[in-house]
Amino acid sequence: MDIKHEQLLLEEHNRVIFQFPNYWYSYPPLLKKWFDLVLERGWAFRGQHALKGKEFGIAVSSGFTAEDYRFDGLHRHTIDQVMAPFTATCNFIRVKSLPLFATFEEELETSAD
Repeated sequence: MDIKHEQLLLEEHNRVIFQFPNYWYSYPPLLKKWFDLVLERGWAFRGQHALKGKEFGIAVSSGFTAEDYRFDGLHRHTIDQVMAPFTATCNFIRVKSLPLFATFEEELETSAD
């Protein structure tokens, strides 16, 4: 991973959308590694705040239904709650987090034939 190149790309764009599947209530491991390496101290936070004022968003897909992401559903948390670390990261590095875009599996209807 070319960290400086990735940082330059971020500096050149005002809006960045990260698209990924919900992976055990988080980012896929490679994307997490990208965040860990590219958003480095002194550049993205605690120093320069190179991304201040930019917009970050996520488009996340799930193999579960929207109903599974309710307080009374399978996961006992909403998809917004599951993705809260992304919003917290945005706040920390002073970028604006865009509203979450999520897609879910459709509820399958069964017929009593």
